[in-house]
Amino acid sequence: MDSKNQLLLLEKAKNTDDNSLLIQIAATFLGEGFYKDATNVLKKVDESTDYIFQKNYCMGLLCKAQGNLDDAIKHFGIALRANPDYSQLYPLTAAACFQNGMNEEGDKLMIVLKEKDHFFFQHVAAIVETYRTQKN
Repeated sequence: MDSKNQLLLLEKAKNTDDNSLLIQIAATFLGEGFYKDATNVLKKVDESTDYIFQKNYCMGLLCKAQGNLDDAIKHFGIALRANPDYSQLYPLTAAACFQNGMNEEGDKLMIVLKEKDHFFFQHVAAIVETYRTQKN
């Protein structure tokens, strides 16, 4: 993304209260690695039931990308409570737990995932396990 488009998106975010649009803009910044801009946009998103999952999912990704595992785990936890059927978040949260030395918590999340979606669990278990066995 060039600086012109970045400024255009920042201006859009500044002039809207549309939570859906703000989430899209924040996700774009997150994908581009503009973490400060993503954080500032996500701060504008309200904590209503409709957006608590999306906001905290994005905040968790943002924190994990910056190596802030404690906050990533906190935001992922809020997102999981808001939408416990989002199976893709369990291995991501478990990996963050393992990276943070919280093996018991990561194991519990993987057990929940195995019970919820055994097929998906089989595809991600080995990948997530590598985070568990890495030395911090």
